[in-house]
Amino acid sequence: MKTSLSVKTVYFRSIILICFYLFSFVVKSQDSQFSQFNESPLTMNPSFAGDFNGDIRVLANYKNQWASISDPYKTFAFSCDMGLMKKKKKTGFLGVGISFLSDKAGSSQLGTNQVNLSLAYHARLSSSNTLSGGIAGGFAQRSIDISKLQWNSQYSDGSYDPNLPSYEAGFSKNKTYSDFGAGLQLTHSSGETYASSNDQLYVNAGVAVFHLNQPNVAFYSSVKDKLPIKLVAHGAFRMGIENTNVSIDPSFIYIQQGTLKDIIAGTLISYKLINESKHTGFRKGSAFSFGGFYRVGDAIIPTVQVEFANYAIGLNYDVNISKLSNASLGRGGLEISLRFINLNPFISGNAGYNKNPLHSGD
Repeated sequence: MKTSLSVKTVYFRSIILICFYLFSFVVKSQDSQFSQFNESPLTMNPSFAGDFNGDIRVLANYKNQWASISDPYKTFAFSCDMGLMKKKKKTGFLGVGISFLSDKAGSSQLGTNQVNLSLAYHARLSSSNTLSGGIAGGFAQRSIDISKLQWNSQYSDGSYDPNLPSYEAGFSKNKTYSDFGAGLQLTHSSGETYASSNDQLYVNAGVAVFHLNQPNVAFYSSVKDKLPIKLVAHGAFRMGIENTNVSIDPSFIYIQQGTLKDIIAGTLISYKLINESKHTGFRKGSAFSFGGFYRVGDAIIPTVQVEFANYAIGLNYDVNISKLSNASLGRGGLEISLRFINLNPFISGNAGYNKNPLHSGD
């Protein structure tokens, strides 16, 4: 009787482990995605390189997800980009950027580290309209800690023994590959953004594709596991309410990678707390934004952002509402974003969430 129970226990544990490992690999077959997608522009579309009001932009993002039900999925991103000769080129200008992303998931510490270089050209079609195109390329490394995995050959008499060999031939703990992407976007920006008028209109729409070369990411030398091409479509709209300090900023992103889809949409309301003193600069401008987004079928995402002079910090929390909420109790993930632009956006009147008009202040 004890032997029968022991065998059942082994089978049960094996099934549970297989499910968790499959879940980990299936989830990671889709790239990591920040809920504050507007604050990670180069991972959304390489044509965003240099697309902001200023000379140099530095961004950092951190996300901690699913800590309530397993070892947390931790994602960190850093990027720096700039526009070249913006003021001298009336017909357009170049943008360049570099981005780094690091992600670790699950008990096996399945990780991805990637560095990309982005190059974009922003063609000024008119005083209000810009067409941007960009390419990105770089290298990535995937890794896994196989000592955290359990194999059938490591069970003896119904008990797990980590000292037994796994007999997994041709398995590599690291995989390195090249990766490439491209994107296009169209931007319209018009009106003023000073407190006396606040009649700015900003509209942006774009598409991008990543993993164009479909790199092989398999850990087994005898297996081909091509990373599916990722398609991204995104849009943003910013409208200032005239003669007030308020603007409305809806935006969305659609991602499809293989059979998996991710859709996030929502709106923030921005309020300019203090106007910058444009001549002396002694009084620093500040703004506060709040609102929420919805990841279809998965989470409600309340979001806040505070901007002060050259700096901005954003904070959101993914409240899980999918079937997984029975286990997660709604606890999805915390996310933080940081932004620095060396030209004070309040001086040129462009403070506010999710905007990067090219013409004001150029």
